[in-house]
Amino acid sequence: MQTIGTKTDGVSTLSAAEFNQIPLELQNAITASGQATSSGDLYQLSKSIAGYVSVGDFYTDSGSANAYILTPTGSYKAPTAYVAGMRVRFKPANANTTASTVNVASLGVKSIKDYTGASDPAAGVIAAGQDITLVYDGTYFRTPVSTAVSAGAMVYISSSTASSSSSISLTGLSNVYRSYIVELDHVAPATDGVELWMRTSTDSVLYDSGASDYATQFVMGNGVGSFFGGSGYADPNRLYNDTHILLSSTAGSGYALGNAANKAASGRVIITNPSASKYAHINANLGYHSTYATTNTIINMNVFALRASTTPITAVRFLMSSGNIASGTFTLYGIL
Repeated sequence: MQTIGTKTDGVSTLSAAEFNQIPLELQNAITASGQATSSGDLYQLSKSIAGYVSVGDFYTDSGSANAYILTPTGSYKAPTAYVAGMRVRFKPANANTTASTVNVASLGVKSIKDYTGASDPAAGVIAAGQDITLVYDGTYFRTPVSTAVSAGAMVYISSSTASSSSSISLTGLSNVYRSYIVELDHVAPATDGVELWMRTSTDSVLYDSGASDYATQFVMGNGVGSFFGGSGYADPNRLYNDTHILLSSTAGSGYALGNAANKAASGRVIITNPSASKYAHINANLGYHSTYATTNTIINMNVFALRASTTPITAVRFLMSSGNIASGTFTLYGIL
């Protein structure tokens, strides 16, 4: 827009082009907020201002872990330069694992520091899929105090919901976190009387299913009695070779996972230090509705298993012994 301050002396006149710039600026401010201009609404500029105040600082991330690239959401416009106090909000596609940078609206790459401005943010402070706020201090973008992550904290990584799925895979396991937790929420099989299995991968592509890749020991009960077993459902004092880790079992009569209405499994699986050059240890505790005739017969399953390899684990997969996973959500967290 041209400067017209010298023509506001009460004598000078504006050319048509100069005059038209004023309503065009107003119109652009309205349409940039996502509104269509309307002669029947005289509050569109106010609505546009309100939109910028509420969501004008929210950006879309298209970068990678530790290198975040932000673009304005929708048709909102971005500032033309970095200024101290500038705030940006976004949902990162990937968690940070080390020192990180951000590039907002192609204004240039800036380092991200913790709330002190002196140190790089700890791994997981920028959590995938979570609302993150950064504030520019004139040199760096800083994370707020509230994002500091203490040892032992659970950091969200990813989530996947089954819908008649043959399997659910969760990737991204590495040495960034000491251990990982997978939370299973109402996981239901499509086929009645099956087992819930888990497998691991060392390359996030192929999942180990050799006859001697895993060993599982478990204790399960139905409130009346308990059953002890392993990957062969025999002597509980032995380790067994198998193609999978058991998270539910068909060992006892009516102990299998059922598929009737409201029958599902929930619980947690812990993968301890999967990046160590040791056999990986997996602990799980799940409860589920069984195939037993009584509608509310529930099973509690406590599992200890190992992956018989020293190659670091990068991903885990969940599947049923037969048929698909009808529904349920699998959420992966890292533990610092």
